Amino acid sequence: MKNEMKKAVLFILVLLAAQAVQAEKVLSISLNIYKNDSVDVNYLKVGENRPTRYVVDGDYRVQLLSSTGEVVWNKTIQIMFMVFTDPPEPIDPSLVNLEIKYEQDMRRINLYNKDKLIYSQEIKGCNLNGVCETKYESYLSCPADCPLDRKDGICIKNGDGICDPDCLPGADPDCAKKEQDERGTQYLISGLVIAVVIAAAFSVYNRRKKVSGAE
Repeated sequence: MKNEMKKAVLFILVLLAAQAVQAEKVLSISLNIYKNDSVDVNYLKVGENRPTRYVVDGDYRVQLLSSTGEVVWNKTIQIMFMVFTDPPEPIDPSLVNLEIKYEQDMRRINLYNKDKLIYSQEIKGCNLNGVCETKYESYLSCPADCPLDRKDGICIKNGDGICDPDCLPGADPDCAKKEQDERGTQYLISGLVIAVVIAAAFSVYNRRKKVSGAE
């Protein structure tokens, strides 16, 4: 039983390591698509992940264009407005998430339902307004607006001396160092407070002792 558990844990670790190796710069797309062909964007920004390898063909088509209008990525996808529970339940909207290998010249996304264009959006990347607009910007596309110490939805786990607040505990080595430094500072402050309290108490005690002796 113990050997089986060890093998299972080892298998999970291997999978996680493989995922980490395969992570690369991607255009992360998350859209809510409605039956009436309206579309809401959850995010459309540069991130780090494994590119989506398999999509089921269907009536919808996602197209990415360069700055000159050249098609740099084009795929048909299936969008389901049904959850296959027992019994099946209709849903509206349907959530679509795609991770597409990023190319520097990706400038626009178009979404078609058959031949009808239902959504078109500029891939903004960075507008240099001092605000990290997490729908469209990340540290990878706009470090000026989204510095590493600001939340942008992307975990950058480099040993760069800055703790990324988007990383899970243990993912960014800089966060462990930051927590260590903060704990050290807290201990130092606590020690100083205790020392001051002891010194004050000792001073009061000496004063009372002198008063008692004078009497």
